[in-house]
Formats: sequence, C-alpha cells, structure tokens
Amino acid sequence: MKNTILISLTMLSLSVLGCQKPPAGEPAALDSSADRQAPVAVRVLTVEPGDFIEYGEYYGKVAALEEKTLLSAAGGSVEAITVREGDLVARGQSLGRIDSARTRTAYEVALLNERIARENHGRQQQFYDDGNASRLAMDQAELAWLNSKSALLEAEKMLEGAMCITSIGGVVTSRFIELHQELAPGSRTFTVARLDRVRIGIGIPEQEIAGVSIGNGAEVSFAMVPGRTWKGSLARVSREVSAETLTFQAEVLVDNPDRVILSGITAKVRLKRHSLRNQIAVPSQAILTSGEQTYVMVEKDSRAQKVPVVPGPSDNTRTVILYGLAAGSRLITEGNHLVQDGSAVKVKEQG
Repeated sequence: MKNTILISLTMLSLSVLGCQKPPAGEPAALDSSADRQAPVAVRVLTVEPGDFIEYGEYYGKVAALEEKTLLSAAGGSVEAITVREGDLVARGQSLGRIDSARTRTAYEVALLNERIARENHGRQQQFYDDGNASRLAMDQAELAWLNSKSALLEAEKMLEGAMCITSIGGVVTSRFIELHQELAPGSRTFTVARLDRVRIGIGIPEQEIAGVSIGNGAEVSFAMVPGRTWKGSLARVSREVSAETLTFQAEVLVDNPDRVILSGITAKVRLKRHSLRNQIAVPSQAILTSGEQTYVMVEKDSRAQKVPVVPGPSDNTRTVILYGLAAGSRLITEGNHLVQDGSAVKVKEQG
C-alpha cells in the first residue's frame, strides 16, 4: 500500500516539473515554431535597369481612309443592280443602272451640241481674224460654246449617276436602292469605301499628351476579331483640346490588306506615348500593398526581406519602381504572398 502511494506521488511531481517554464533569461530546450517551419519555395529575379515604354489605352471608331456615296442626279427607275455589299469594285466601274436610256440620250445630245458650238466658235474666230466678222459675233459664238460645255458636264454627271459609276476603288459598304424602285433626283444609291487602310479616331487626355508625337507606334484590337492585333502608327494629333470631349483628337492609321476591319466598328488602341531610359521595371504581381504601404519582397541570405517602394508608370505586365529598389536586388516574383519579413526561403528558380 505504501509502495503504491509513493509511486503515485513521484509521477505527480514529474508532471508538475514538466509543465514549469524555464527561468527567465535561460534558452528554451526546443526551437520556436517559426524556426521549425520549412523554408518557403520562391522564384527570384535579379533586377537591372533598362528602357521602359509607357503606353496609353484608348477607344475609337474606325473610318475608311476614303469614302464616296454615289447619287442619282436625275432619278428614275432602277433597272439593274450589279454588285452586292462587300464586293470589291474598281474605279470607274458601274454598280447599277437607273433609267439609263434617257440619261444616255441626254448625254449624246449635249455632246453633239458641244461639238457644234466648238466648231462654230472656231469659224467665227477665223472670220474675225480675217476681218470678216464682228467682235460681237465672235463673243456670241464663244458664249454658246461655253454654255454647251457646261451642259455637257451636267449631262456627264447625270449619266454617271444613272450608271452608278464609282469614282474610287474599294469595297461596297452600303446599298440604298432596290430593283424597280423609283428614285427622286439626288437619291443615294451606293457607298464605296477604301478599306485597305483605315483610320481610327481617338481622344488623348491632357495629362497623357506629353511625349505623344506623329509616328508613334500602336497596337490595335477589335472585339469582333478576338485574339488578333494590328500594328498602326499615329498620323495626326490636334494642337487644341476639344471643347466637347476635353481631349486632344488624334488619328491612328492601320493597314488592312485583307479588309477584315470594317468601317464604323469600335477599336481598342494601345498607343506608345514615350520611352523612359534606365528604369527599374518589375513584374506587376511582385508589388504588394498593406494598408497605405506599397512594398516588394526580396531574397537575401535565404531570408525574405520587406522593401518599401514607390511605383511609377505601368503597362499590362510591368511597373516602374521610382524609389526603394536597388539594381541587383533579388526580387521574389513567386511565393511573395507566402512569406513575411524574415521568413526562411528556398530559391527554386532565378530569372
């Protein structure tokens, strides 16, 4: 019985001693939990200064480089339509016919009248030079010739409208007529546009106009053609802020040889504004924030170190660091969200 009581007291004493903390100032027998944690695997990038291109992103509307809307000056009945929207046509091509017999007859009459008046003027000029005709007779002959030339030009205009002759080559973008339709004089018939090169109008805010100049490159994309971009260049920049949009109006030209880009659609323009020399630019995902503080994590002696920074301009993937990060620093680009200042790290890849 006594032996049982003695054993129980001994075990209780050992338990109490095991729960006691070591005296102040003496090291613990075991490492802290932080020291026992395995190093966090990270990727690092050695940062070096280089050139950084600052871009601006703007939205604008596409317009044809040249566009012509055809009119039927004389009007009449639509006899034929020979093209469809989207067809490629050549300069001088006929796209349809509108009461063509009447207008062609009027043109031939005007052509004959001009020839008769021209020949009569020539005869009167000769008579006048020989002294056989008065100055008045010669002037009257010249006036008749001028009137006949004016009438011929008007008849040509009427005939071109009746035959729907296009004065430019390009793509038929619109058709305003139907077969057998009766048209009033001056009615629209077709629109033809040059789409092998297009212009895109954009507005550049006042705070972004610095450094923008003619010839700056641009990348252009369209929602209707996902996954594809076009190269362009800045062709025009206004020198006065628009009172309506409070922006500087500009135009970007884009080659469109396969004519995929259509007039009137919305474009997203990524325009080169200017180049910054000898800048430290880092992957944007490497920059962290906590409250009002912006910082990055760097690796030094297998430990993570928190470095406050001041970021500057950025693009889709990179951000310029204005202050705080020195060249040659080993920036943590992956795993930076998993470490704290002083955390043990293990570099698995270095850029």
